[in-house]
Amino acid sequence: MGQEKGDAALESAQAVGVRMLMLNQQFAALAFKQMLSASVALISIAASRTGAESVDRQSKLVRDTMNSSVVAASKLSASMAHLALRALKPVHTRVSGNVRRLGIR
Repeated sequence: MGQEKGDAALESAQAVGVRMLMLNQQFAALAFKQMLSASVALISIAASRTGAESVDRQSKLVRDTMNSSVVAASKLSASMAHLALRALKPVHTRVSGNVRRLGIR
């Protein structure tokens, strides 16, 4: 059983490692997209012709930033839950197999 535990831990670490590489790329792309969006909004604010137009554009920037932050936090939460699921799957598979093999209920 010691070897089995080691194998499950190794599979779990591999699953987490691969998923983390993918998540890093996805979050880097998301951060870059948000950076570009903010840059466009800041240029728009700088190009405002009146004070009222500037205030409108600033409020839009704040609104858009808050919305994108909520979306990013939601994606991060879902990704971490999925990562935990992938990490536990090899262990669950081994335990379930042992339960069936040993007839434990």
